Amino acid sequence: LKRPINRLQETTNKLAHGDFDVKVTQEGTDALGKLSLSIEFLRTTIKKYILHERELVETAEKAVASEKVKTERLEREIVMRKQVEKTLARLAHNDTLTDLPNRLYFKEVLKRELAEAARHRNSFALLFIDLDGFKDINDQYGHNIGDLLLGQVAARFKKQIRAEDFLARV
Repeated sequence: LKRPINRLQETTNKLAHGDFDVKVTQEGTDALGKLSLSIEFLRTTIKKYILHERELVETAEKAVASEKVKTERLEREIVMRKQVEKTLARLAHNDTLTDLPNRLYFKEVLKRELAEAARHRNSFALLFIDLDGFKDINDQYGHNIGDLLLGQVAARFKKQIRAEDFLARV
């Protein structure tokens, strides 16, 4: 009787320390045998629970990883979309050749400045410059040279104006 009890005690000690792979063998058909069957049932139940818990953790980790990937992809998409919106806004309000504000943006600023001047009973100056003979330059030297000339004129005006001044190509 002492040997089966010692084997059962060794087995339960292993179980108590987390070794659920050790199998509890039935020691007879008496009360000790029934006890060993009960312990084996508890061992298998706990092992199933542990395996199920591991599966749940793995599933949760995979879900978190998947959501992280989706979040990163969405963040990249948002950044790209904002860049596209910024580019579109720039294209909508700037002349691509001179990088100056275009006619549309000029009208918005002029309307705002007129309202501001009327509200505060102030005045402001508006200077309109026309490049005489520019069509002749395009005709004689080609549009590439005309484009370069426009770019140079814009760059020179940009260097000469104050920060609070507004320069546009209309």
